[in-house]
Amino acid sequence: MRINGLGQLVVNFRTEARFRGLFVLTHPASLLTSVVMCADHPGLTYNLSLVRSEPTYSQPIQQWTFISDFAVRDYSGMYTVKLIPCTSPPSLEYSLPPVCNPREPLTFDLDIRFQQVHLP
Repeated sequence: MRINGLGQLVVNFRTEARFRGLFVLTHPASLLTSVVMCADHPGLTYNLSLVRSEPTYSQPIQQWTFISDFAVRDYSGMYTVKLIPCTSPPSLEYSLPPVCNPREPLTFDLDIRFQQVHLP
């Protein structure tokens, strides 16, 4: 977790799918989108992106980043990350784009305590 040069919050995190498949940002078969939100900062929005994913459907480790769309002084709060799990049958080999079936989002909570300090 860090503050970038524009004062925006940058959070990196990792997931490991505990199912056969992977997490996706979006999927053509679903209207849902993976998102980040914070009830303590309802006006603040975030850009979630998948940075890296192991090329497998067998419990891949994936690296993600979210960046706040603008800067605030205090980012402290409970952040909710909703990711779309996308399952794949055992007989299918990994491919790009992934061939999988989107499910209802899984929710993860991140308790973040982070304030910007401006030094003179």
